[in-house]
Amino acid sequence: MIEKNHFVGVKLSDREYQRLSQKAGEDPETRYSNGRKNLSGYIRKCALNASGGAEKNLNREIKKLTYQIRKIGVNVNQVAKKINTGYGYPEPMQAVSDLKRELEKIEEQFAYLIQVVKEDGDYETPKY
Repeated sequence: MIEKNHFVGVKLSDREYQRLSQKAGEDPETRYSNGRKNLSGYIRKCALNASGGAEKNLNREIKKLTYQIRKIGVNVNQVAKKINTGYGYPEPMQAVSDLKRELEKIEEQFAYLIQVVKEDGDYETPKY
């Protein structure tokens, strides 16, 4: 994760807090990986978008890409198993077409990721 070293405190009324909290709960981009809302991430996203200094969230895109690659690995294993066990002709061909569809998704995400990196040349590799 990218290290966050600076704290900025903001006071909110109860009404403002409830509104931001609700909006953060509805925003899928800023959720934690376990699905819970991330109020700090939501506020950071809104503030940076409004100021024009939003960082590209490459970590999220890399996670999506990793997920798609895993799905392809599973599909490759399924295709190999069906072919090796001698299933009928139509079944393996369906598996191959499924595999091709998943590969197209990966290619689209790679293209998007390359575009994001080109637009934001000062991207720093996250430290894990």
